[in-house]
Amino acid sequence: MERLRGPNGLVPVTSDYGAANHQPKAAVDGALRRTVDPGQVVSLDTSSSSETDGDALSFQWWQYHDADSVSTRVTVNNASSPAESRQ
Repeated sequence: MERLRGPNGLVPVTSDYGAANHQPKAAVDGALRRTVDPGQVVSLDTSSSSETDGDALSFQWWQYHDADSVSTRVTVNNASSPAESRQ
C-alpha cells in the first residue's frame, strides 16, 4: 500500500490505521542472555525482524559501555548487517 506523504516526505498523522506508519517488529534469533568466555566469538542475528509497512530496515550494532559489566572493548564486525559477530 502506498502511503501518502507530506511535502517534507514524512507520513502525516492520521486516524486511518492502514495509512499510518507502524513500528517494525524486532526479533533476535537465539538467546538474549549469553555467558561467553573471553575471546569467544558471539553471533547475533536479527534477520527475522520485519517491517509491517514494507519500508527498508537498517541495523546498527555497538557495545553499550554504560550498560554492560565488561571492562574490555569488543570488536564489532558487520555493524550495519542484521547478522553480526563480535569478539
